[in-house]
Amino acid sequence: MGPRQIPLIFSLIVIPVVFLGAVYYPWAQLQSLRWLQVLVLANPLVYVSEGLRGALTLSTDTCITWRYILA
Repeated sequence: MGPRQIPLIFSLIVIPVVFLGAVYYPWAQLQSLRWLQVLVLANPLVYVSEGLRGALTLSTDTCITWRYILA
């Protein structure tokens, strides 16, 4: 892998993981796209971002473990 391939890897791996990791939106906002809501649960970044969102805000709209299990 050469230095010219780094932007390709960034655009194919890092950007989709971040955008589908519930970093810029709460996981619960994907209710209208149920298939995507279930699909993003495979992304470990969802659990990190939702955990931080729940710890740092008073919002109760963060996802919890039993929601993941039942999804």
